[in-house]
Amino acid sequence: MNEANLRVQSDQFKEALIGGVSHDLRTPITSILGFMSVLAKLPEVRDNERIQPLVEAVLDEASQLDTDIQNLLNATRITKQGLHPQREWVDPTDIVNAAIKQRSRRLAAHRLTVNIARDLPFVVVHSTMIEQVLGQLLENAAKYSQTGSTIQVSARSEQDRVALSVCDEGAGLTPEETQQLFQRAFRSPRHVANIPGSGLGLWIANTFVTANGGTLEVTSEGAGLGTTASIWLSAARGKTIDAPGIAHE
Repeated sequence: MNEANLRVQSDQFKEALIGGVSHDLRTPITSILGFMSVLAKLPEVRDNERIQPLVEAVLDEASQLDTDIQNLLNATRITKQGLHPQREWVDPTDIVNAAIKQRSRRLAAHRLTVNIARDLPFVVVHSTMIEQVLGQLLENAAKYSQTGSTIQVSARSEQDRVALSVCDEGAGLTPEETQQLFQRAFRSPRHVANIPGSGLGLWIANTFVTANGGTLEVTSEGAGLGTTASIWLSAARGKTIDAPGIAHE
């Protein structure tokens, strides 16, 4: 019993430490991202073939670090107190647009296509959580796909559910990877050496979707054959979006 109590206390201490340090790191990282974004837009930088790539590289690395820190904060939030999201009526189109804007830098090197179906029903979710989940799926698609490849984003309804999907042409998944995908801190041995990451992204994403009454589904035909990740959410009854479908690149 004493050993069990010590382990619990140790885990709580680690979570508190990670949460505190991560929170403190977010402020300077946010400042760096803001300063570098302004710097990247200056003509003196934008038109300089030597300086511009360096500024872009700093932005990309800072953005990756910001994502990792956010994942750590989300992980401590999940383990410390569980999740009790305050849900509201949300237009799925708004979630898609917000997530794409959130990951615009990561997606810039890819060909993005977006297809939003007509007359989508609203969903009742915590919009920020689902935006973060879709952003994570977009981040993964960009990270595990070749530059210039196509990433497809879609939103559609099937019976009483709405699906927000991201389909890429990237590294794909082996059957073994698919089985372990939602485990905390899981990283495939294929990517550990050459692709950065904490292994928390999909675990957090799955937890967020489940807390909002939905399911996260990730499928692949095999290694090198791309991946399709879909967020399935219950449609809100009696309310639909009376608008034309959207399809663009």
